[in-house]
Amino acid sequence: MIRCCANSSAAARTRRTLGALVAVLVAAVVHAGVAHAIPPLAGVVTHVEQSVFLTVKLDTGEIERVRVIGIDPLPIRHPKMPEGVYREDADARVRELVLDRRVGLNLDDANAAFGHRDREGRLLVHVIVDGGDYLAFLLIRDGYAYHRTEDAFDPAIEAVFETAQTEAQAAKRGVWAVEPAQKDQYPSPGPTAAEVAAAVIGALIVIALVLGPGVLEFIAKKESGRDSLAMVP
Repeated sequence: MIRCCANSSAAARTRRTLGALVAVLVAAVVHAGVAHAIPPLAGVVTHVEQSVFLTVKLDTGEIERVRVIGIDPLPIRHPKMPEGVYREDADARVRELVLDRRVGLNLDDANAAFGHRDREGRLLVHVIVDGGDYLAFLLIRDGYAYHRTEDAFDPAIEAVFETAQTEAQAAKRGVWAVEPAQKDQYPSPGPTAAEVAAAVIGALIVIALVLGPGVLEFIAKKESGRDSLAMVP
């Protein structure tokens, strides 16, 4: 009986020791996970370009070029367009909201496979302005940007952006005040004189390649003959 009780007591001590070791290991793992968790990014916007591209000086002191997820910029104003809201107006609105202001930068898990970067190396982020709103949401809601469906991001957020654009269209806010206001709707300005000249030269080169260099020599001789005749009294 004494031996049995002694064995039971030793087993209990062993279980308590193992339990303590497991608890220590679990605590260590949890602590390591918290210590190495990526903190939320934040910083001050120092530059705005085309409404969707921002330069941000992070709290760490690093300079980061970012692209706002979920929006496309408006078209640039030119003489063929009617009066309305265009990219210049949107740029001014973005500068009003974020330039020289501190913003939060939230990464989206949908872009993890791309390293949260676009092809130009810009960081893909949701920009959070003072008050907690998404910059993209504010711009879409007020008609200062198009909802960009090509981006990969949280479907719940995308649904909010889509609803915001539908409401902006119905209320005729911003770019939607002019009917219809779709991306790439307006024709580009006509070609410049330099573009026309380049096209003519390109056409002559193609003719020479197809018909042979003798064609250009023939044209040159004909022009030379005309000049000679013009000089005869």
